[in-house]
Order: sequence, then structure tokens, then C-alpha cells
Amino acid sequence: MLWVWNSVNSAWYPGDDYVDVVSFDSYPQDNNHGSAAGTFDALVQLGSNRKIVAMMENGPIPDPDLFDDADVDWACFSTWNGGFLTDGSTNSLTFLKKVYNHDRVITFDELPEWKSYTASFAEQSDSSTSPSDPSASSAGTNNNASGSNNAKIGSAVSLIPGVLSVFIILGLYL
Repeated sequence: MLWVWNSVNSAWYPGDDYVDVVSFDSYPQDNNHGSAAGTFDALVQLGSNRKIVAMMENGPIPDPDLFDDADVDWACFSTWNGGFLTDGSTNSLTFLKKVYNHDRVITFDELPEWKSYTASFAEQSDSSTSPSDPSASSAGTNNNASGSNNAKIGSAVSLIPGVLSVFIILGLYL
């Protein structure tokens, strides 16, 4: 289970021991596809540069072409269904196609099979299990520089009815 904090206000932040993901909701004017770099930086600072940073709700989708120049690495964003996707002014059809086909965006249909995906940390850290044993599979995991196994985000994001979720996988690890 991941605990998501959804505010930039540091006065309310319960502390790093209680939060896994820092996030905010973004509803700028229609057709404003900015990177929200200022808010991203504030969330990075709020989480002491040790938390996953996400845009948990949005109207206009941020333009992934702006992320490198703005130095933002949103872990994910979730665009509400309905007018945000169909009114033609919040996110035009041309822009939606650009985003959904962008190299930095992974859509739900491109994720691993979520019903059978598991990342059992107990199995991975059990030294009595042989690496050649298929039950010790570490699919979807990565060894980071510290040598620990960490599940790649994107495969364990909750599915919310009525929300079209688009996930940007940027090499962040739990």
C-alpha cells in the first residue's frame, strides 16, 4: 500500500514517515499544458527529495515535451474523464494523440498484466530461494545502486472508475 499526500502546503504535511507519494491536483485554464515546474519543485522539497512526485488529478494534461527543459519528472498524472477529454478545448484531440503516443508516456494498455503482476519483497529478499527458482521471479523489479530490490512504479497504481489514467514511467523506484 502506498500513502499519497495531496497538498503542497508544508504546514499540513504529516512527515516523511507517513507519506510515500507527494502530489497535487492541477486544474489550470483550458489548453494550458505547462509542466507545473514550480509545483513539482515545491513537492520535491516537501518530500525532502526522497518521495515519488505525482499529479494525482488534472484537467489539461501537461505537455511531456516540456519536461526535460523544466527538469520535471512527474511519476504519473490522471485526467478526469468527460469534458476534460471530450470538450475539445481542455485537451484537443490532436494534443491527446500526441501525449498518448509520446515516448515518455505509458498508457494503461501498455502496462504489464496487472491481475497477475506480483512483487513479493519477502520472496526477493529470501536468501534461501535460488535465483534459478521460477517462484523467485523478480519481474518488474530493479536493483538500484544500493543493491536493494525495488518495484517499478506504474504497475501498482490503483484504478479509479471514471478516471482515465496515463502513467509516465521515469525510472523512479520505491
